[in-house]
Amino acid sequence: MPGASAEEIVPPIIIDEDSSLIFFESVRSAEGYLEVIDVENDEYVGYDSRGRLLALTVEKPRVQGLARLLGMPAERVVIGLAELDSSHSVQLRDAVQRFLLQLRALPEGSDTLALSELIDLAMQHGDRR
Repeated sequence: MPGASAEEIVPPIIIDEDSSLIFFESVRSAEGYLEVIDVENDEYVGYDSRGRLLALTVEKPRVQGLARLLGMPAERVVIGLAELDSSHSVQLRDAVQRFLLQLRALPEGSDTLALSELIDLAMQHGDRR
């Protein structure tokens, strides 16, 4: 399923980089922000708002010399769904709760909040792009 169409991804895009979360309003903004070398080094874990794992890959043009000649980037980050079901929603919930705890913004009773409510709260305190 890696590389499934971006239309299926439900924003915000949540990128976990070593327990620090970054929130993106669109796939395009996340693709433009993430660095190729970091994606190649598996420094990020990405989720959509439903808790689906995202496939973060690097696309290299078939004709790299032509790309450079035309002033296009030689490589770019591409984001797609790694799965269709929300089998990583528990991991996303844990990441969001840890993030809010680090910021001292985790409310009492957060275990009863829906994942979407936790994400909304984290976005109020986190880095939005």
